[in-house]
Order: sequence, then structure tokens, then C-alpha cells
Amino acid sequence: MSSKKVKSNFLTTKWTEAPVPFADKAPIKTMLGTEETTFKGDEWEGVAHGEYVMSMTTDPAKWHFAGHLIFNGSLAGKKGAMVMDAKGTYDNGKVAGTWVILTETATGELKGAKGTGSYVVEKTGSGEQTQCEMNVEF
Repeated sequence: MSSKKVKSNFLTTKWTEAPVPFADKAPIKTMLGTEETTFKGDEWEGVAHGEYVMSMTTDPAKWHFAGHLIFNGSLAGKKGAMVMDAKGTYDNGKVAGTWVILTETATGELKGAKGTGSYVVEKTGSGEQTQCEMNVEF
């Protein structure tokens, strides 16, 4: 297996939030988030769709989220699709997150890919691209 660190820039082009179906019974505020994202870089390019469960902490400006990001495009020169497990935090407009490739979901030339990635969005809603990186193995 060869390992490579790839970098890209991503931009969330669409974001929606809705209460979870059991919101009225939840002890804490919990929301469902959906995003459409584009990745643009020399070694990581494509589109992605994400679905997340977001839970507020005791501080209304801080949240935790977890979900999946479904990616279709190219990574390290290989084309295909894959699902990434996504986790992170929202803290007063700043988002920090990590991704783990779910190897069993990878298709096309990405089949068998393993990897972890990360990103930090300094200010949500700015409309600016955010740098991200992924350590990937094939």
C-alpha cells in the first residue's frame, strides 16, 4: 500500500437544518443538517453530499456533530465514490472536523482506499473556501 497526503479546498454550497423528528422529547436541542459541498484541488476534486446529527451543548453557541459525507470525484489521481464518517464541533462560528474513509464503501479506482482527513472553518457563512487535507492509502 502506498500512502499520500493530499490537500484541497472545499466550499459548502448549500446548508439546511431541521429539527429531529423527536425534538420535542429530546433533553437537549438536536438538529439534522444537510450540506452540498464542492472540493477543488490538484489531487482532490469532486462533489459531496453530507447528512449530520447535531447536538447542542449546555452553551447554545457550541455544538457537536456526526454523520456521513458521500463523495464522488477524484482523490490522489483515482476516480470513484466513497463515504466518509464525519465528526466535529461548532464553537461560536468556527467548525473543526475530521473524516475517516469508510473503506468498504469506496468504488471505482478508489476501491480499497483508507484514510483520515481534517479541516477547520474559521468563520461559517463567509462564502470562502476552506483548506482540508487527507492522508490516504491505496
